[in-house]
Amino acid sequence: MFNIFRKKNEYVINACVNGVLKDIRNVNDIMFAQEIIGRGVAILPSSNQIVSPVKGKVIMVFPTNHALGIQLENGLELLIHVGIDTVKLKGEGFKNLINEGQLVEVGQPLINVDFDLVKRNGYSTETLMVITSPKDSYEIECSEFNRNIKISEIAFKIIKQ
Repeated sequence: MFNIFRKKNEYVINACVNGVLKDIRNVNDIMFAQEIIGRGVAILPSSNQIVSPVKGKVIMVFPTNHALGIQLENGLELLIHVGIDTVKLKGEGFKNLINEGQLVEVGQPLINVDFDLVKRNGYSTETLMVITSPKDSYEIECSEFNRNIKISEIAFKIIKQ
């Protein structure tokens, strides 16, 4: 609505799930916490549906349905990774709602997750949104952490270099 006030190379990433917005550097996974995979945020979910936080094209869906990649309109790539080490569940508790190559809109359902099952199996439900494009091609700007966030709210902004 107010895109005229946005910087030319700024792109908004909404929350992909309702929950508590967390600093990715505090998650219990070294690859994400040290931002080796890329920069982003984590959300401790309070709902069971993962939605698209951006408009773009689904470029990858893991066979276990715990993660997927979306190419944004500006060419950057976003990884949504549901839970920590949840690949070990081999797809149990995850229902994929989209296909590779599919165009998605903001708020479009992507994955239904049984987070109770994830927790019962001893895995963290922290859901990660990470820009996997080369780090020198963008910066991220994030509002305060440890606050409740809804899927309609901005989780962070990307400033493309």
